[in-house]
Order: sequence, then structure tokens, then C-alpha cells
Amino acid sequence: FGAAAAAHAGALAELLEDEDWQVPSAASNALKRIGPPAAPFCAEVLGRCDPVARTGVVEALIRIGGAEVATAVAPLLAHEDPGVRRHVAECLGALGREAAAEHVQALSGLASSDTDKEVRRKSKEALMKLGVRTYIPEVIGSGDALPPGMLAAMESGKDGGSGCKGGGKGEKGEKGEKEDGEEDKKEEEEEKQNGHEGQADEAKPQTNATSVGEVEAEAGEAQGETAVETQREEETTPQPGASSVREADAVDTHSAAAIEAQSEKEKETSSDSEVAKTL
Repeated sequence: FGAAAAAHAGALAELLEDEDWQVPSAASNALKRIGPPAAPFCAEVLGRCDPVARTGVVEALIRIGGAEVATAVAPLLAHEDPGVRRHVAECLGALGREAAAEHVQALSGLASSDTDKEVRRKSKEALMKLGVRTYIPEVIGSGDALPPGMLAAMESGKDGGSGCKGGGKGEKGEKGEKEDGEEDKKEEEEEKQNGHEGQADEAKPQTNATSVGEVEAEAGEAQGETAVETQREEETTPQPGASSVREADAVDTHSAAAIEAQSEKEKETSSDSEVAKTL
């Protein structure tokens, strides 16, 4: 029914605390259709509901949207519960600059002086979403207060003291600069000398390596010539025992021929005796 059901917006807002997640979701849809008239009822529920239900209520308020919602939840920025203040700051940041422009000053007060760290952080985030940066303190950090010693050191630096941040150059500062310049010159000269020595050291090993390579090459050539001469001598020198081997081969050949001749004579003698017997 939309806006025609505005008379029942209070009852629908109560359903935002229901334990069944489907019920708050359906109630949020209905409240969105009702529109701005439902904003005061949702803000009332946000101020007294359990912490578990606050996220659902804020989502319903954001879905309704508009300056009416911002006006309805703004008084809760002074709520005693930090959790409520934190959710209200989140809601205002999500509504946008046009809807929450009138409440930037209140958010700035929370961002700078609230006792709860999370409230300060959410308020700063809301201001950034609204595009208002002039109300954010110079040092944001995590929201915790700076230690007294660090704060005093920062203040003395801003006052232009003699420290590093003060920026004033005294006699000690000028002397220190001169000494630094002299030390830099000495270091440059030492680096140049070391560079020349390094180049000389690099040249020496190269010369030694060249001479060693030449010696190895000459030794290899000498070994090659010696091997060639040895091979030639072995080819020209007769091997010991070669003549005796040849003589032995000749004796064996002669013996074999004699044995064959004798066997032939024996065959002829036996054949003559057989012929004589037959006669």
C-alpha cells in the first residue's frame, strides 16, 4: 500500500528486532515503500534495540533515505551508548551530503572529542563520505591520543625551534654542513683511487693468463713432434724375432714336401709288389 500504510509503520518497525532474519528483511522492504513517515519509528527502535538488531535497523533507515531520516536519527548522536552513536554516524555518512549536510557540525564534534575510539573513527569516515574534510583533525591516526612527549616535540617543531623540524641554521649547523662537504670530497677521492687500483689488479691476471696459455701451447706442440718421431722410428726399425719366424715357416714347408714325396714312393713300391704277386 506504500504511504497509505503509514499508520502501521510503528508496528512494522518493531519487527526489525525479530530473531528470524526473514522477518526484519520483509519489514525493511515494507518500511522502504512507506517512505519518510516511517523514519521516526525506525529511529526510536534504533535507540533502544539490542546490539544484534542495530545493523538491520540502520539498513532499513538507509533504504528509506532522505533528509527526514537524517533529522530523525541526529538526536541519537548524543546517546549514552557508544554503539548507538557509532551506528548513527555510519547511517549519516551513507545518507549522503545532501541529506546530512545540516548535521556535519555534530559529526565533527564526535570525530574530535568523543570518548570512544570507534565512534571517533566512524564519525571521521562519515565526514569523508560527505566530502567534508575541514572538520577532520590534522593528525588522524587510530583515534588514540598522542603521548605527551611526542605532542610536545611536535609543538616545539611547529614553533620553529632549533630541532630538525625547527629549520633555524645556527653556527653548529653551518659547521656541520662544511664538515659533511669535506667528508664527501674525501670519500670521492678514495673511490677514485680504489677504482684505479682495481683496474690495475684486473690487468695483471690477464697478462699472467696470456703467458700461461702460450707456455701450454708450446708444450703441446713439442709433445706432438716427439710422438711423430717415435712413430717413424718404430716403422723403420725391424722388429726382433721376425727373421726366425720366417725361417721356421720355411722349415715347416720343406718337411711337408719331404713327407709327401716319401708317401708317394711307398705307394709306388706297394703297387709294384702287388703286380709281382699277381704275375
